[in-house]
Amino acid sequence: MGTGFIGPGIYRENISLTRDGLWLFPWNQYDVIIEGSITISGRNNIVRGLTFRSQDRAIVVEASASDCQLQNNRIIELSDGGVGLYLEGGDVAIGNVIDLQDCQAKETTGLVLHPGPSATPVHIDHNRVAGAKCGIKIIDQQCATPTAWIVTHNEVRHCKIGVQGQLDQLTFRYNRIWRCHGLDVGSFDISIGQKAVYDLAESSCETRADADKQLPQAPPKTRTIYVQCGAKNGGDGTSIRPFNTLAAGLPDLLPGDTVIVGPGEYRERVTVSALVLKDAPICIQSSARHAAIFKEGSLTLEDSANIYIDGFNFIASPDAITFGRDARHCVVRNYHLTSLEDKPCSTINVLGPSAQHNWIEDCTIEGNSIRTHDGIHLECQRFNQHLRVRRCKISGYYCAIQTGSGSYASAPPGHHIIEDCEFFDNIEGVHLKMTVTITRNCHLHHNTGFGLTVRCGARQLIEGNRIHHNRLGGIRLHSPSHLVRNNIIYQNGDAGILATVIMGAPYYEPPTSIFIVNNTLWKNEKHAIRLEQEARLSWMRNIIVGNSADKPLVAREDTDKKADWDMSGAIRMADFNLYHQGTVPLLTEHEGGEHDIFTDPRLVDPEAGDFNLKSDSPAINAIPKDWSSLPPIPFAASDNEQARTLGAGPTSMGSSSLTS
Repeated sequence: MGTGFIGPGIYRENISLTRDGLWLFPWNQYDVIIEGSITISGRNNIVRGLTFRSQDRAIVVEASASDCQLQNNRIIELSDGGVGLYLEGGDVAIGNVIDLQDCQAKETTGLVLHPGPSATPVHIDHNRVAGAKCGIKIIDQQCATPTAWIVTHNEVRHCKIGVQGQLDQLTFRYNRIWRCHGLDVGSFDISIGQKAVYDLAESSCETRADADKQLPQAPPKTRTIYVQCGAKNGGDGTSIRPFNTLAAGLPDLLPGDTVIVGPGEYRERVTVSALVLKDAPICIQSSARHAAIFKEGSLTLEDSANIYIDGFNFIASPDAITFGRDARHCVVRNYHLTSLEDKPCSTINVLGPSAQHNWIEDCTIEGNSIRTHDGIHLECQRFNQHLRVRRCKISGYYCAIQTGSGSYASAPPGHHIIEDCEFFDNIEGVHLKMTVTITRNCHLHHNTGFGLTVRCGARQLIEGNRIHHNRLGGIRLHSPSHLVRNNIIYQNGDAGILATVIMGAPYYEPPTSIFIVNNTLWKNEKHAIRLEQEARLSWMRNIIVGNSADKPLVAREDTDKKADWDMSGAIRMADFNLYHQGTVPLLTEHEGGEHDIFTDPRLVDPEAGDFNLKSDSPAINAIPKDWSSLPPIPFAASDNEQARTLGAGPTSMGSSSLTS
């Protein structure tokens, strides 16, 4: 496996990827323009974030190219008869944009799907085509398993022909075809099977809302289906004659059904696929909490909506739970995942694509001393969004939660929420690689790396957490535009908060526009805050306490890895902070510091973990009531949210009220 980062510029060449395992990225997304083509014949290759102005076919994936991915590429120009993506094989083509609205070429095609007899399955998801003569064209289906080609959530607009070709051997669902002059899909005409394609309105060529997403209504009566391992063969799912495997109880589930799984050990790998409404969910639950045990088993949710799974115990089960393609509004709760030392760890994976609005709650996930997997792993770059993880306890993993794998020059939106969790004894607690994630009210402690790392992606809200005794540090930030607010960060190795672009330099945007507001940082080993390599930080209204009067609380640069082109970290604004036991850099007028306080903050009992303020603390109402020029804080709940008291407030985890 190798990663090739391409510097900004225009490349006039045709590229052939014949080797296996190459990841081809730009330094910054879309800063690389290919005036040629890329042809992929090798296995396990990824092409992401490139812009194409091509004469013939921009990207070709040959039938031999299995396990290859095309992600977030942009094709803006083709010559007459040109094709944006020509797919004979691969794995995933997702998030690509073929925008030919400003292109003068004729007879162009956005996507060509050509599943030959030896082609591997391909998932074509969330691609957009505009301005071509034909949006999606399917030709010569001779694939041994053509239905494994899955075409979902794509958008085709402003094309003469939206879709052309026979679709009877493809899974073609949830696609949006609009402002096109027509379709040419043989006997299927406009309506292409259940949940297949939007209808076209003759007058405006617009779609009818939700024409392809009709879910079945709940029947007047619901059923309870029973499963019990060790039961006799030939059961009918009643309490008297239960099924003896979960797999036997899953086919033909109806809205509102409840599946009760009895105690005992099951060794099954099952898939649930059912679309039901929120008011009639399907519930699959252990008869008693953790009594039904799946050993080296798995449960996959695929093309499902409103499935609730409750109370199971998984042992030595990699991919114990997988949120697969189009798993929506599903809930996994009250799980216990355990691992064995000589087996891979039990994990929960959000694989997708398009797994959205799912919940994981009240789960205990225990790894082992090997720590080579993630407790919860969420694949980014696959439109997996709006995951909510709450009240989970995870230990013994590489990362308790990781949103993504590998290194990326871009980070897609996630809109995830991680709250009220405890992550400890992992290499890292939370490792984020997606834009827009909230991590709040979590307890991140005693991890061998950092409590929380933002590797790439902007606009993270890190709020109300208790982060302590992590060996390498509390919070590590490598990307821009985050708010760190109302956290208690103490006794971490190295720095409480580290902002640096070292990991991945120079391929990512540096950590700029970061606001650190109303936190309590107490006796972190080396520095409370450290700025490295182009970091630009503002911090206000914090309490910052060090270990020694002669050691710096804030350091602008402390690395021997600084590159020749690099700049040291800079302070954008630092004011109204309380410092104690340590030195602080002198600030220029535009950096602030005029209203800082240097004194003991009078915390109740920080040695015992109580960071409340005593009633006579100088941090209380430290900002004058008539002060009106303090700049507003991004993400504030209201224009008036400019707290007069310094440090982490009552809503921070472990800090509930002022104490006398």
